[in-house]
Amino acid sequence: AWYAEYYRKLEEERKKQQQSSGGSTTPSVNYRGTGNFTWPTPGVTKITSYWGDGRNHQALDIAGRGAYGKAIVASDGGKVIRINTSGWGGGYGNYVMIDHGNGYSTMYAHCSRVTVSTGQTVSKGQTIAYIGSTGDSSGPHLHFEVRKNGVKINPLQFF
Repeated sequence: AWYAEYYRKLEEERKKQQQSSGGSTTPSVNYRGTGNFTWPTPGVTKITSYWGDGRNHQALDIAGRGAYGKAIVASDGGKVIRINTSGWGGGYGNYVMIDHGNGYSTMYAHCSRVTVSTGQTVSKGQTIAYIGSTGDSSGPHLHFEVRKNGVKINPLQFF
């Protein structure tokens, strides 16, 4: 998938830079997350589906009464690497993916509206989208994923 290719190219770039700088491991990206994540939906805290819920769900679904249209914020600073605003998005609906420059990335799916663009640098806590029910969704919620080097991991370990 495109995501694996993205990380392969990022690793190639890092290796080239390391070789040309005599072994330095200075990162090649000019953005860097803190490594500490903040809750992505201020004021909306009900988890309606946990990591691994019966159907190998590799994310958290966050919803609750009145959640539709509430802000989704960048859980850490980074660079927007992909968005979808076409509605379906492979089932994810409208979504945002952010690379935090430290091996971590996050995905925010089923958004009603996306407010950032691919290539844009965002700050931790910056509004990037709004909770919706686009794509393969049974109601308004945020599908929130955390990945380490492209592999999905349980987001709850950060909260």
